[in-house]
Amino acid sequence: MLQRSTSLACDPSETSAGRLLEQAFEQVRDGQEVPEEFSSEVLEEVAAGPELIARWAIPQGQGDLLGLLQGEQPVAAAVAAVAQGDDPATAAQQAAETARSVADSR
Repeated sequence: MLQRSTSLACDPSETSAGRLLEQAFEQVRDGQEVPEEFSSEVLEEVAAGPELIARWAIPQGQGDLLGLLQGEQPVAAAVAAVAQGDDPATAAQQAAETARSVADSR
């Protein structure tokens, strides 16, 4: 069962992708069909995101990088791009490039 994270830094409904994800979450929670834009697997991966970030950043001493990435929000930008029809691979590549750039700027 999907559970909505309450540890997000901003209200997800503030972005178009966030509103789409919120709508999808509510539909799944209410037992409705998964919207065409998202499969169950995608929604579960998105819901797991905050837990995965916590595991790689803080224990490895990368808290400063996590903070810097929070400002850039490359993953949120990638999700928004895909939700608006961009190629997922291109969006992921852009997010990775942004993350590398942020890491190199420390």
